[in-house]
Amino acid sequence: MRLLIGNHIDDSIRLRPETRAWTQRILWFARDGDLIVLPDQPDTRFVNYVTALTGVNPATLRFHTPSGGRYGHHSLDPLSLTSPEFVAALAGDLGDVEEVFALWPSAQVSRLSEALGVADRFPGSNFFAQGGGEVANNKAVFRALAAGCGVAVAPGAVCRSRAEAAAATRTLLETADAVMVKQAHNGAGVGNQIVVRDPAMATGHAGARHHHELPPGPGSVDAFWEQRWSWASVEGHFPVVVEEFQPSATSIYAEFHVSGTGVHPTEAGTLHYADGRLSHQIVPLRSGNRRQLVGDATRLAQAYQALGYRGYLSTDALLQNDGRIIFTEVNAQVSGSLHIYQVIAHSIVWADAAPQRLVVEYHVPPHWSVPSFDVFLQAIDDLGVAYDPRSRRGVIVSMPIIALEPDRARFVFCIAYDTDEHRRHVYALLDERFTTNPASQTIAPVHVTAPSSSRAWLGRSVDAPSVSTWPAPATRLRPTFEPALLAGDLSRLTGHDWAKQRIHSTSGVGAEAQVDWRVLPLRSTGGDPERTDPGGPGAEPFAPTPWAEQAPYIAEIVDSIPAPVNAARLMALAPGALSAEHCDPKYALTRGLVRIHLPLSTNPGAILVLDGTAYRWQPGQLWFGEFARPHLVRNNGAATRIHLVIDALLTVELADWFPNDWAEAMHAGAALINRPTAAPPSSPATVVRLPESFLDFSLTDGRDHIPTRSEPTVEARVEAVAEQWRLTVPDGRTFALVHLGDREFRFCGWSEQRTLQLRGSDALLRARTPTSVHSLPVPARLATQ
Repeated sequence: MRLLIGNHIDDSIRLRPETRAWTQRILWFARDGDLIVLPDQPDTRFVNYVTALTGVNPATLRFHTPSGGRYGHHSLDPLSLTSPEFVAALAGDLGDVEEVFALWPSAQVSRLSEALGVADRFPGSNFFAQGGGEVANNKAVFRALAAGCGVAVAPGAVCRSRAEAAAATRTLLETADAVMVKQAHNGAGVGNQIVVRDPAMATGHAGARHHHELPPGPGSVDAFWEQRWSWASVEGHFPVVVEEFQPSATSIYAEFHVSGTGVHPTEAGTLHYADGRLSHQIVPLRSGNRRQLVGDATRLAQAYQALGYRGYLSTDALLQNDGRIIFTEVNAQVSGSLHIYQVIAHSIVWADAAPQRLVVEYHVPPHWSVPSFDVFLQAIDDLGVAYDPRSRRGVIVSMPIIALEPDRARFVFCIAYDTDEHRRHVYALLDERFTTNPASQTIAPVHVTAPSSSRAWLGRSVDAPSVSTWPAPATRLRPTFEPALLAGDLSRLTGHDWAKQRIHSTSGVGAEAQVDWRVLPLRSTGGDPERTDPGGPGAEPFAPTPWAEQAPYIAEIVDSIPAPVNAARLMALAPGALSAEHCDPKYALTRGLVRIHLPLSTNPGAILVLDGTAYRWQPGQLWFGEFARPHLVRNNGAATRIHLVIDALLTVELADWFPNDWAEAMHAGAALINRPTAAPPSSPATVVRLPESFLDFSLTDGRDHIPTRSEPTVEARVEAVAEQWRLTVPDGRTFALVHLGDREFRFCGWSEQRTLQLRGSDALLRARTPTSVHSLPVPARLATQ
């Protein structure tokens, strides 16, 4: 038997909080008697579907899932692999293990193998135990190894600072029209950004989800890197690759199995991108370039073998119009191609047998609406395009179809075909059956433009980008919670007379709500148990209230939010209550501030109408709404509707709780993403002369004003008081500050939409949107005691 681990890239490198469907592709590699570890129990229908094609007896397969860990059962928490309880459960079901096979060979898999006494059955165990997986999958490391073995790569540099990245970009743009910026760890174009001078340049064929157009002017490159270094380097954790963009090239790859005895070519294929995202791939590669590709790629594979890597390995390359091949990266893991060629193409379709076949795997496009696995299987049967072993042509579903939102399943499927005409015909039938949204509404690479000179933008009010960026006014987030535990916490808090909700404005706490809408604060400004308002920038940081101690499960949920949390309030809408339609302009993704709802108790008559769409959210579901849009709530039922309402800052980690299309748009620049906080600096008190509007958070017109030198100013004292940094003005207003690093601060209760950086003889004010940073230097001096 073999031990198969259906894991994904370690969360310390890149978090993918929803991988249940993607990791089940490991079922294609299963043999009779195998023990398979997955984040959640597999889809039984998919198990039976796969094994019917592979000839494996599903009754002989054993599945184990560790405790949910930090991500529930949505993704395999690496730490849960080595919990004593899980190791004991596996050991009790383990036979004679001939191989440990992991989708992502990692240190935790090595530790699990060691704990089970089968480390010698995990190829490369010692290498992975020392963090070799992170080294082998680093694009910066790839460029070094490629240079060492003489394999051609695009001109470029590995950059470890913003200054190095800007210098490399300027150098490349002296002879090229565009550059490619790459995160060290990411895949399928998600971590790539193309930076172009000519907006007409065609770039959709390349694997890059992000696109940036540089305006004319000497400061445009520096402005870009000020804006994107944090994203590219993952908050400074990894180096960044900057290389010349290769227009009009074809993406190809060659894969290998690397063992202690040598490197063995397994297959080659082509990758096809549309609008910057992977659309489909085709195997096998039968062009005349295959020999050159495999020959050059073999030298790369040998370099990784010498490094200590063992297992499957994919080398990605670009085929130029003139026939030259340059390599772009190596994926030292079980790639998304292995099951296509090793199992589907060569063990089911027998693609090389006469008459030859090709196999293409498509990613379902965003404009399709597929509600379930059964619906898709029925459709391919009805259309007559299901795989037929007699003709060796047709559709094979290559991963389970899990709808994370109603009718919005995202999955991949293969078509075995003999001619391009047949392939296009099958795809067209499916496209016609499942298209519900015009393709023009899908999210293409996000195009952003930085100002050529920050000074030119000063003194303007900036409208937030259109809310039409997002697919809907609201979306359900990935985590789910136990309604019974929520109800238990709620029962301990209902004996108290909850106060009516109040608003918060620049002038402080406002009047009570006119409808019967009551609040119990679990987290508030200063931890005040009487504050029913959402709070905002002010003298005290947000903190738990005493009520939170009586609701341990809810408090644990609030603490699990991977972002700074402002207010967390239980909000009770009485029967018969109806609010006026209103907007909360503060809570917009473009401002980096989000409002999240977790229903605890509801009824069919309790409705939120958000931008014309009615929602009835259910207990245990976590929802985000764009409450900057017009909305109202009403309760026509007989029972009180109670929601936990959480106000938080948008972060990289919180963005990954959203559905893929939302998260990709956020990471691509459609939302303002906040940086992590940093340890408070040791700096003396400083007096800064600020434009008065810099302290105005009222958003009376729904827009953020960018301060200018021409408006009235006020002296503000910035200092640490009892380890808390604060900004105080002569009229007595005080604002708690949060340090972001390099003596740059945001206001507690606000996002990085505006920050202040102390620089000695002056201070730099910044006003941010998702696509630009506007800066204003202002006078500053050390405070006199």
